[in-house]
Amino acid sequence: MNRCSEKWKYLLIGNVKGKCKLQINIVTKEDLEDFRIKLMTEIRETLKIQEVKSFPKSIKTKQVLEILDMSAGKLKQMRISGELSYKKVGGTYYYNYNEVKRLLPKE
Repeated sequence: MNRCSEKWKYLLIGNVKGKCKLQINIVTKEDLEDFRIKLMTEIRETLKIQEVKSFPKSIKTKQVLEILDMSAGKLKQMRISGELSYKKVGGTYYYNYNEVKRLLPKE
């Protein structure tokens, strides 16, 4: 019984008529660079898809007051009137960043 050596176990493609047959693939720097570019492109596309699917960024009251340059009383009026939606977790109000951005004056 003719068997291939144990050291060639991982390089073995087949055993043809009692002889080991090896396949060697040479990887060049250009091959690695092409692979890197393809991999980075796929990662970027995946991250863009996840970004679109992710929940809107929430910001706290203090940040909203700074962005819109308004008083806490005015922000409270906007909450009560429904002009700006919010969520209250514990004692903290959170606002949707995209809605806050929409309220900024257009230049």
